[in-house]
Parts: sequence; structure tokens; C-alpha cells
Amino acid sequence: MNTIFADRKTFSAKILLFGEYSIISGGAALTIPFHQYYGQFAFQGKMAHETSIAKESNLALREFSSFLQELESHKKIPFSIDVGQLKSDLENGMYFHSNIPQGYGAGSSGAVVAAIFAKYSDLSKISNTNISDTIPAIRAQFSLMESWFHGSSSGLDPLSCLLAQPLLVNPGGSVLYPFGEQLPMNRLLSVFLIDTGAIGKTRPLVDWFKNQVASRKINDALLRDLSNETIRSFIDCNLAHFNNYLPQLSLFQLENMPPMIPPPARKIWEDGLQNQLYTLKLCGSGGGGFLLGFTHDLDLAIEHITQTGFRVIKV
Repeated sequence: MNTIFADRKTFSAKILLFGEYSIISGGAALTIPFHQYYGQFAFQGKMAHETSIAKESNLALREFSSFLQELESHKKIPFSIDVGQLKSDLENGMYFHSNIPQGYGAGSSGAVVAAIFAKYSDLSKISNTNISDTIPAIRAQFSLMESWFHGSSSGLDPLSCLLAQPLLVNPGGSVLYPFGEQLPMNRLLSVFLIDTGAIGKTRPLVDWFKNQVASRKINDALLRDLSNETIRSFIDCNLAHFNNYLPQLSLFQLENMPPMIPPPARKIWEDGLQNQLYTLKLCGSGGGGFLLGFTHDLDLAIEHITQTGFRVIKV
């Protein structure tokens, strides 16, 4: 009997530390779980505010279940989903109770996909000993499932939410798992999020990026190299190299990807590059949601940023 996901009730958010957009061009990526935000299945209660949220979630899941039924009927997924049971539970008022903000790059849709997979998929092919071998198939299925939300998906977000551990995606797409529950670089610097107060839309931004690359207005090879080197130095705890490549990556995004950075946030982004107190980069697809920051003096960085009116969240 499969025991990997048997006891999982909650599914945490995730943070893509590095690799946003460059992963489209075959670059590396690094994700970590973010346990402050999570979601789980629940059934509608009697509180008015809960009923409103529950009904909205339940309706969305009903629409999603029809999409899953289509995937199942065309045998497009390696791990079959018991859509009948899913629909039955939805008829009885099940919904996904989550505090993961939507449109923030934190994996709100990934958590839903992971939760459905863990609860309703046939996991008989997966065991504790062969999980690494089955990750490519799981990720391929997640890519199809999550495409309902965004139009296209790498499958990485749901995989991160399912496994709830740091994941390293090597250049070319293979996932290194298990990678370890802790990242040693965390002892040398602090990671934080900035709430931009806006909601990002993934699909149009991904389309914009692909069009810019196709018309050679964005050098995706340079973006990929900068991201890969930043990841390598972060994993190797090479602080000197990290402090060299991260600002280059930040500056590249600032200069070449303006739709991904909300206008009110450009000033604090520029300030970080100038004062070297912190360095900002995209968190997910951008356009709103969270920005990701790195600093060697978290208290001072928080003091500086909060004075501009933005909320800072420690990771």
C-alpha cells in the first residue's frame, strides 16, 4: 500500500526561489515549500463568510472536475483519477479551504492539483522506494492538470506542493529528489517576500515573454545563464559568486521585463540595487503578487521597505 501521501491533509504553498521564465528555455530552477500558507479539503459549514468562500471554491472545483474527466476519458494521464468520487464529494459540499493568495506566485493552483492527485489518483504505481523514478510521470500529469488554470504549466508548482521539500530542477528538466529539507545558504542570508498588493495574471505574461524571446527583444540565453549561476552559487554556499550574479539577475529583470514588475514597486527594486541593502527579483510570473528579496540584514531591510508602505513577510 502506498504510504507517501496517505497521511497528507494539508498542502503548503511554494516559493520558486530561482528559475522563473528561464525554466521555459531549459534553465535550472529551485523551489522551497512555504508553510505559512496552505490549503486542505473541507466541507461547507454554516458560517456566512465561510459559505460564500466555500461555494466559490466548490463551483470552481466542479468545473475543474469536468476537465479532469476529459483527460481521464482520453487516457492522457498515467495515474487515473477517480473523478466519480471527486464529483460525489463536491455534490456533498466539499471545497478547498486555503489561505494561499491567488495570483501571488505562491502556488495556489498547484496546491489544489496536488491535493486532488493525492486524494483521488491511483497511486498503486508509486512507493517509497520508486518515488524518484516516477517523478517525471507525476510532473507530466501535473502539467496537464494545471494547464486548466494557466493555459500551460511546467507541472513544477503542484510537484513542489505535493512533495513539500526543496526541489532542484537541473538544466534540461530533470528533478533532483530528495534534495534535502534545508538549504545551507539560509544561514548566510535572509529571504523575504514583499506584498505588492496587486494580483498577477500568469497566462498573458508568459505569452508576452515568449513573444519577446521569439522577436529577440529578450536574450533568454543570458537570462538562463544568470539564473543558473545564481542557483549554483546559492546551493554551493558561494556567497561571493551569489552576491555577483543575483544583482545581475535582478537588473536584467528590471530592465527587460517591465510588465512583470508593478510600477509602484520599481522604486524599491531600484533602491535595493543602489544601496545594496537588499536585492529583489520576481517570485513566480510577476505582474503583482509577491516579490522575492534577499538580504544580509533583515531587520534593516524590513525597516527600509515598510517605510515605503509595502508589507514584508519573512520566509
